[in-house]
Amino acid sequence: MYIEPVETRGSFSNTQIVGSAQEQSVKQSEKKRETGNGIVRASAELTSDVTYGKQGDKKAKSAQDIMDSAGNLDAVQKKNEMVVGANTTDSADVEKLREDGFSLHDTDIHTVVTETDKIQMQLAKAGKDTSYYSDDLSPEQIAQIAGNAALASQYETAIAQAQALEALGEGAVKYLIDNDLMPTIENLYQAQYNGGSAYVKQPQAEEFDSQMREQITKIIASAGRMPTESLMEDAKWLAANNLPVTAETINYLQQLKDLALPPENGEVIEAMQAAVAEGKTPSQAYLADGYSFSERAEEAVVSLEQVTDEELSYVLSQGQELTIETLKEAKNILSAQNGTSESGMSFSVDSLALLKAKRQLEEIRLAMTTEANYGLLKRGMEIETRPLEQLVEDLKAQEKAYYEGLFGVEKHPSEDQLALFQETLKTAEELQTMPAYAIGSSMYDGTIESLHAAGNHMQDDFTRAGEAYETMMTTPRSDLGDSIRKAFANVDELLKALDMEQTPANERAVRILSYNRTEVTEQSILEIKLADRQVQQAFDSLKPSVVREMIKEGLNPLKLNMEELNTQANRIAEKIGANDEVTKFSEYLWKLEQNHSISEKERDSYIGIYRLIQQVEAGDGAAIGALVGQGATLTMENLLMAVRSEKKGNMDYSIDDDFSGVDGAIVGKSITDQINAAYEMECFKEVQKLADEPEAFTDLLQSGDWQQMTPEQLMEKLMEYVPDDKRQQAFDEQLLEDLKAAATAQDACYEMLENADLQVSVNNVLAMQQFIYTPNETYKRLLKMFDTVEKTSESEELLSEIAKIKEEILQRIGEDIRTPEELAKAQQTLAEVAEHCSQTYMYEEGMTALDLRQLQISTKALQIGAKLAKNEQYQIPILTSDGVVGVNVKIVRTEQKKGTVQISMQVPAYGNVSAELKPKSDRVDGYIAADSRTAVDWLESKTEQINALIGNAVPIVFSAHTDPAAFAVRGRTQTAQVQEETYRAQTKELYQLAEKMITFFREGLA
Repeated sequence: MYIEPVETRGSFSNTQIVGSAQEQSVKQSEKKRETGNGIVRASAELTSDVTYGKQGDKKAKSAQDIMDSAGNLDAVQKKNEMVVGANTTDSADVEKLREDGFSLHDTDIHTVVTETDKIQMQLAKAGKDTSYYSDDLSPEQIAQIAGNAALASQYETAIAQAQALEALGEGAVKYLIDNDLMPTIENLYQAQYNGGSAYVKQPQAEEFDSQMREQITKIIASAGRMPTESLMEDAKWLAANNLPVTAETINYLQQLKDLALPPENGEVIEAMQAAVAEGKTPSQAYLADGYSFSERAEEAVVSLEQVTDEELSYVLSQGQELTIETLKEAKNILSAQNGTSESGMSFSVDSLALLKAKRQLEEIRLAMTTEANYGLLKRGMEIETRPLEQLVEDLKAQEKAYYEGLFGVEKHPSEDQLALFQETLKTAEELQTMPAYAIGSSMYDGTIESLHAAGNHMQDDFTRAGEAYETMMTTPRSDLGDSIRKAFANVDELLKALDMEQTPANERAVRILSYNRTEVTEQSILEIKLADRQVQQAFDSLKPSVVREMIKEGLNPLKLNMEELNTQANRIAEKIGANDEVTKFSEYLWKLEQNHSISEKERDSYIGIYRLIQQVEAGDGAAIGALVGQGATLTMENLLMAVRSEKKGNMDYSIDDDFSGVDGAIVGKSITDQINAAYEMECFKEVQKLADEPEAFTDLLQSGDWQQMTPEQLMEKLMEYVPDDKRQQAFDEQLLEDLKAAATAQDACYEMLENADLQVSVNNVLAMQQFIYTPNETYKRLLKMFDTVEKTSESEELLSEIAKIKEEILQRIGEDIRTPEELAKAQQTLAEVAEHCSQTYMYEEGMTALDLRQLQISTKALQIGAKLAKNEQYQIPILTSDGVVGVNVKIVRTEQKKGTVQISMQVPAYGNVSAELKPKSDRVDGYIAADSRTAVDWLESKTEQINALIGNAVPIVFSAHTDPAAFAVRGRTQTAQVQEETYRAQTKELYQLAEKMITFFREGLA
């Protein structure tokens, strides 16, 4: 029998209290007991994350280990991190990533996992609707929940175990407590079948004297419970069965007795989703409240918010460290002894020590968030028992690690960069809920920083007065409160007097002007509308993905003029792929394809209006400027005519900060017209963002009204459309298939990306896979695109570039391999023209979302090829009788005089062919290998041609496992260590040898 001695420590222990989320904080880890001085304590957390193997490792790495070591990853670890992303990211995460400006395809995987980690905490905190999982789950439903086949199998096992559970008997309860097993699905299942027959002793009354009863009473009180007779009997039962009688076991016993088994399917699914998000297996899901990271993280915040000075004094008087656990137990003890923790009891505590403790408490309250706690728990931190002083530092380090993660692993940010990044994101978030009237304040000088200061000042005024206000960030279909309507009751009359429409934007502008006691005129309304629209655009601009790139470039988002901020943000978004036109149009096409009620003719109309919007925006508002210059009405119909006629005269304009003049002004037009043109351009930018939902245009296309609308009117109309969440989810699940494909890509793809110093993103991995293993597909799509554009394009410049690329790349590249510079230039030209052509080709009739996705990967493969050329690794297309074949050529240099030429390719008629050749003073050493007997026979029949080209014959060998990636990742060049004279000698011999072999393959396969 073991009862925790309370006389030596009062009833104040340092053990973990276990119970419901409302009653006490808990540990989630599988615990290991150690006994010292008669006190049961919990050990440090034992991780149980899903593991990812690494060849040669003696110890498997967990998902969190991989994230934490991401600053110094090798290729295998980077692939492991991709696996982490594939296992933990779902469609909801993809949507949140998009909202934060991250492209699932083009963002480095470490950033995706870092961002997803935060997202999952937010979703866990909000809770999930699992009510529709009440019936028996089909394999299809389980597969959909899990997201991949491997995880679905684990889900099925866990669900079967949960459904087999029954109400716990005393033997099972004893088994769990005695073995320190937490209430997970697998532990409860194990306890049910292993502990059911365990011997259980019933307590005898004579074993417990009055002194022991008094001691048990105190332990129950320290557990935060009333010492009822039932609890007294439970404590005696623990003692009789030689189980520790502590606050922890008292609470845990009650929780086990209260478990309703078997659990509902919805409860099981929610618990399993939480476990998987934490890096555990579905069977390690908790079926009791208070154990998941999200619950513990939230409970820690709530506990510290409720701490009183009396509880602080009590902890200090007991000589204990300040921890969440000790403070929580102090509350329980004081409540039990006095009925309330506000009893006014006093303790002998040094005033300076109490002051220090209060300061620590306030500091940690400021630093602690549920998300930060969640991150610490995932890293194995026992936040409940961590001294507050140390926990503050842990939280600061956790926050820093998060922002560093968003910066990616290639470039570590400075302290100043991290501080600016954090400040910018927090400022943008706070601005959204500040009074909109700050836009018209004299304090606002056009920067985010000044707008925040003005908004903060106004917000304080409204808070003190207890009045409602209109928030800075607008949302579609938002309704104003009655108090705000009454405060600005004359808005419509003012607009009517100015002969201006009673639109939401005009009404809001009048309210902003009225609050700031500014004269309401047509010009002032237009100025506020423009300023307001620029602020709304800034909210979209200041996404984490864009802000980090701004800071990396040395820009301070808080101090940029709003117009410049949005311009720079748009440029950066395009650079990082967030505004990639091919990606956006691919999504648009996919959504069109899901609507089977749309005819081919209607489909053309949808694509036509989408293309118009893209063309107007692509011209930086040139069409809008042209119409203003001509005095024409700014309607969609006129914009279409302006775009088609390419009238580019008189379209350069910009408004200065005070709207007092125009650079490159439109002749004869008033300042009001110029401001209105700038405003309509801002509206058109919003239209472009809203245009990714085809069905938002359904009513507009049927009625034809859209042609007479201004950009502002079209924007307001599109804002009324409510997107189909299920269809968006289905599209996001399609995107996740690419993530899973990247996670299963060969290791060579990751090694190549590392060798070339390219980021590990989904697109890069898939493109590298195509570059290495199926290069012929790249050129097949390229030629098809060239042929289509030649037939349909009216651009002389584009046609000229295509003709040039065909001549210089598809014909001459294999004939003129002389220098690294020439080959690198040719590869770069190929990539640039392919990207240029894809912008035109994507709108071709019959184009599908899948076609565009394949084209995107092929274009990315060519771009990767251009970057690899810097490392003397090339992909040379040659024309054969079976079409275009991509030949991979790698030049490997060494410190010695001679280097090596490595060649690999896929020949449709023969299979994989590889060669490794090394020039020497009087001959060429090496071999040529093939993975088919047919290819070997063909090569042997060409021995004389090979001999004539390189000067001697080389062995022709058969290898059933010829791997196209073998040469790609083997033999990294040591160019930096090669002296100039040796480099020149190597270059001449190596490139001549490569040229001869390319000539042999081109002529032999023609």
